[in-house]
Amino acid sequence: MTDRFPGDTEDPSYAGGHPGVWNCQNCRADRGGWKQEVRHDRWSVLLRQDYLFPQAVYSAGAHGMKPHPIAVDNYFVNREHTPLDEFGEKDYECLEAIDVEQFNKDMLALLNGERIELPVFNFKTGQREYKGDFLQLGKEDILVIEGIHGLNDKLSYALPKESKFKIYISALTQLNIDEHNRIPTTDGRLIRRIVRDARTRGTSASETIARWPSVRRGEEKNIFPYQEEADVMFNSALIYELACLKVYAEPLLFGISKEEPEYLEANRLLKFFDYFVAVPSEEVPNNSLLREFIGGSCFNT
Repeated sequence: MTDRFPGDTEDPSYAGGHPGVWNCQNCRADRGGWKQEVRHDRWSVLLRQDYLFPQAVYSAGAHGMKPHPIAVDNYFVNREHTPLDEFGEKDYECLEAIDVEQFNKDMLALLNGERIELPVFNFKTGQREYKGDFLQLGKEDILVIEGIHGLNDKLSYALPKESKFKIYISALTQLNIDEHNRIPTTDGRLIRRIVRDARTRGTSASETIARWPSVRRGEEKNIFPYQEEADVMFNSALIYELACLKVYAEPLLFGISKEEPEYLEANRLLKFFDYFVAVPSEEVPNNSLLREFIGGSCFNT
């Protein structure tokens, strides 16, 4: 993620006074109002600027629509077919790590009213699986497609442009350590990833830290160049999230031994957490975005 679009400034008065929304020069153009709705036969996209995925899904349902979340990660190629980067490591961030042809085939079939079986990627085995998750869109159904390549039209090359409404979500940390030292946005994202991947993908903190440079390179190559394609962008960072994530991240970081190359980074993050008083998860609302990372969400994440 990036701190902001080039030339943008923070303007809490924009978009009806919703805080945390950046005054994007592109998005100040006429977008047809706060709520956007684009339809294409049986398939449509409806997303609102003040909701996150999966909250966007449930918000659409509250407006009489039938939203269906589609995670692009479920279209990963099987791990043995994942391309290698310039360092000889598996490049999970590149577009070629996605079965783009199958993704477009499935989305077009849904658009045409066909019934298809959706895949589920098993991150522990590294294989795409089919478990009887069938979907067929009706007249009021919409798709909410989520993934790092969502802004890149090469991902959805076969889908009509008029049926897409693109949202760029960025976690822009709003806290400073003191008057002269800000908390890097990248640290907040790394900590989120450490906690989430340990819980949902069985990935150790050392593995996540080891892969972080590749993730950052992937951002520079696959996200930032396409951010201007977004119809809207907003901030997903929470003031209280680092205090809550501390409870989950510290045990994972303490589990990295001094012999491991990731120990220095783990030790730096542990010292960083000394600035925060831990907040127990019981204090976090079950509809908070943070629940995507720590678990216990009332949404199906």
